[in-house]
Amino acid sequence: MKHKRGLIALSALGLILPFALSIASAATEPDFGGVSQFRERWVAQDALVGTPGVNRPYTWGPNIPGAPTTLSEPYVNSPGGTRRVLYLDKARMEINDPGTGFVTTGLAVKELVSGMRQDGDTTFTALAPSQTQVAGDSVAVNPDTPVYASFRNVVTLGNADANSKPNAVGSTINAFIAKNGTVSTIVPPVNLTVGAFEVQTGHNIAAPFEAFKFQSGPVTNPANGATLPNQPLYTTNPTSNVFGLAISEPYWVTSKIAGVDRIVLVQLFERRVLTYNPALPANPVEMGNLGQHYYQWRYVESVTTPPPTTTPPTTPPTTPPTTTPPAVGNFAGTWNTNFAQVALNQSGNTVVGTYTRYGEATTTAINGTVTGDTLNGYYAGNPSFHLTFNLNAGGSTFGGNWGGTYQWCGVKSGSGPLPAGCGFSGNWSTNIANMNLTQNGSTLTGTYRRYDEAVDKAFNGTVAGGGGVLTLNGYYEGVPSQTVTFNMNAGGTNFDGHWGTTYQWCGARSGNSLQNGCGWSGKWNLGGAGGTVANLTQTGANVSGTYVNGNNGTVNGTITGNVWVLNGTWHINGLNGPFKWTMVSYGATPQKFQGNYNSTYAWCGYRDGTTAPSPCFLS
Repeated sequence: MKHKRGLIALSALGLILPFALSIASAATEPDFGGVSQFRERWVAQDALVGTPGVNRPYTWGPNIPGAPTTLSEPYVNSPGGTRRVLYLDKARMEINDPGTGFVTTGLAVKELVSGMRQDGDTTFTALAPSQTQVAGDSVAVNPDTPVYASFRNVVTLGNADANSKPNAVGSTINAFIAKNGTVSTIVPPVNLTVGAFEVQTGHNIAAPFEAFKFQSGPVTNPANGATLPNQPLYTTNPTSNVFGLAISEPYWVTSKIAGVDRIVLVQLFERRVLTYNPALPANPVEMGNLGQHYYQWRYVESVTTPPPTTTPPTTPPTTPPTTTPPAVGNFAGTWNTNFAQVALNQSGNTVVGTYTRYGEATTTAINGTVTGDTLNGYYAGNPSFHLTFNLNAGGSTFGGNWGGTYQWCGVKSGSGPLPAGCGFSGNWSTNIANMNLTQNGSTLTGTYRRYDEAVDKAFNGTVAGGGGVLTLNGYYEGVPSQTVTFNMNAGGTNFDGHWGTTYQWCGARSGNSLQNGCGWSGKWNLGGAGGTVANLTQTGANVSGTYVNGNNGTVNGTITGNVWVLNGTWHINGLNGPFKWTMVSYGATPQKFQGNYNSTYAWCGYRDGTTAPSPCFLS
């Protein structure tokens, strides 16, 4: 009970610590709760922080205000079913087996992003992804900065997957992620490049972060307090012992730091978050306050009721109190979801059932337990195959996911189509048109309006759910021979696809920028006299971005008279003028465009993996 009062105190007192901790003086030892192994690990890396000649940030840091130092947490594979933990500002220390006393630091970042709390080697509890800021001041005063949940659709939580990227070592880092998870390109505040590539997850690592991981310097021998010069700060295997694998690309973000708006670089690793703040030239790279953030998520964000008190009542009750079981949501019935039909039976808070993916005949088992309006469970009889359904008000729809990443949402059969934002239902901005789609089970209907037209046209299709990922096969203008195929991404926020067999048709939820490689969004290699490379962002019919021609310039354009033509204005070095770019072959991939600037000079572009169009100039 004392533990939980401490948890509430952390939030109530506003003690979510700022982005950077002062290291102006020698580090003071935390309270290790009497566990010598925790102290030994801390002393080795942090005892010298702040001493003369040692100019590095904390690896572990101080205790978190209000966090108990004698805390044990459930872990089914530890002796007795619990393990000893210690929460420090930068990370959590753990001893899974008291017999060995070996100190580890868990995969906390994966848990915060996915919402899957790890309670054993293969045991997980589904919670909501963390709404705590990844970097900077507390979200209470920093509401627009990305939180851990913002990264759900860009991380790789296992081996390389659809969120992985090609090896880009040596390239400039200019990707920016907003709080809603939208990724765009910017002109970065400083020129940082990719320094390494993690093959297992398929993610690039920022050069300053890679150098930070493998730096050397003085450490302390915890046995006798002696200083050992020129040692690997994070052991000889920093990936396994301290940082974990890179699970995201490096992204620029906006955040308030000590009350000042900054643009900083962040990258998520399995066990740590690294940040690069250009405003800190002496120590630009720091470890994020991960221990603090995980503690906030586990014991404040994820606690929905006040903790019980240990204070006895002043007057003993004269009759035993009655206990009313907490109400739970009703998931019983047949549901049309984004990729499968689901049939559930519920007894109390226990749910069993099946699902059948659209386009298939095989049924697969579902098991779960309801708490409040949330069903946490698993599918295919495997407890490691997690699912979470959150019942919405009225009880006729639910939102959720499988695997912590992939959208799984639905509506009770007979209650209408899927709500907007679930599956393909809703408004979409694509590379060539705005769309309004309605998904009802596996059937899809809707309209689209090209950016160069003023009339809505019919759109029809059928959804298949193979592998739990949505594929739409359909046709447009009511003509079955005019075929389209759309493939939804994991989070249900964008899709790639084509019309005919070759010509690109891709999109994102309305209001969001198109993903890189869709339409005009992403990197282009430039030909002609107009520069070397451009990074563009398309949102609806509007396109903006930067290009390099000695110095950095900008372009802004709009798709109007022809859906394959972008007209706009370039700006560089105080000069400006018009440009006109035309997609080659109706946007067939790999994409190319021909064009000009000032109606006279050739200016064309092409994606990586292909060559410049010929001719480059097009009036």
